[in-house]
Amino acid sequence: WLLLIAVGCLGIAGTGSVWLARALRRAALANREDIGDFGADLQRVLTALTTVKAANAEGREQRRLAESADRARVSGNRVTVLNALFTPALNVGLQASLAAVMGVGMARVVSGSISLADFSAFTMYLFYLVSPLVLVFLSIGTYLQGRAAVQRVDELDTLPQEDEHPAGTTDPADGRSGALADDSAARPAPQGDHPAVEFRDVSFGYGDRPVLEGVSFTVPAHGLTAVVGASGAGKTTVFQLIERFYRPGGGAILLAGRDIAHLPTAEIRGRVGYVQQDNAAMRGTLRENIVYAAPDATEAEIAEAVELAGLTEVVAELPDGLETLLGDQGTGLS
Repeated sequence: WLLLIAVGCLGIAGTGSVWLARALRRAALANREDIGDFGADLQRVLTALTTVKAANAEGREQRRLAESADRARVSGNRVTVLNALFTPALNVGLQASLAAVMGVGMARVVSGSISLADFSAFTMYLFYLVSPLVLVFLSIGTYLQGRAAVQRVDELDTLPQEDEHPAGTTDPADGRSGALADDSAARPAPQGDHPAVEFRDVSFGYGDRPVLEGVSFTVPAHGLTAVVGASGAGKTTVFQLIERFYRPGGGAILLAGRDIAHLPTAEIRGRVGYVQQDNAAMRGTLRENIVYAAPDATEAEIAEAVELAGLTEVVAELPDGLETLLGDQGTGLS
């Protein structure tokens, strides 16, 4: 009977502790999301601080940040409260279990059902059992709280992944063709018998919103070709499809006569020089930004790139030249 009472009381205490631990995990996950939202809102304001000031929107953004910070504070307080309740609740439950066992046990000793020696031995073994149980239940709470943080990272695994090596292409890791970056650079440029780029009845849309429908055109291997259209007509989308940032919903896109659906991603992007509409400069030195796509570039190649970009005089006027440090999004360089 004493064993059944002990197991039953410990089971009740353990069930309550597990319930608190799960509530703590849910609260910790909500707090992580609120902290992430606050960080995103803060970054949004700081990266566009000039725009915020020019639009006289400081007050509006301050209220937005205050609301986001308050949500993070409230959810953080909930985590703290549940965390503070967890250990005392566990201890109270276990102490109540011991008290019940002691009460029933003493009553049975008085009635003569068991001897005092047997009850003392049982109580000693029970105390030996309680300490590890306390550690186990505390570990469950710590684990579930940490699991909430890990779950935020695990959500990245649910995002769709790029297919680096479509069916029929060669994986450079197998060692049969060497590094793709080197191979693509060594391959000959498109010849006159094939256009540099060809769209064949290409269709594409973002979700339910169609952007391109039945688009067909060719870009010759030599010369200058401009894609002209109104804002939102799909000009940027065309280049993103060429880089295979997205897959077309229909039709085919060819580079030098080869369908990009059957080319390794590294080969496609090794053939195409893509300049983004927005500022693509990253934190680091000017040199690091210039050689980002070609880290093994020689000094002569770097100088040629600087000249082609019209930055020769700008770099010459910088105190540290190519070693000038740039901030996020190229701040520090006009």
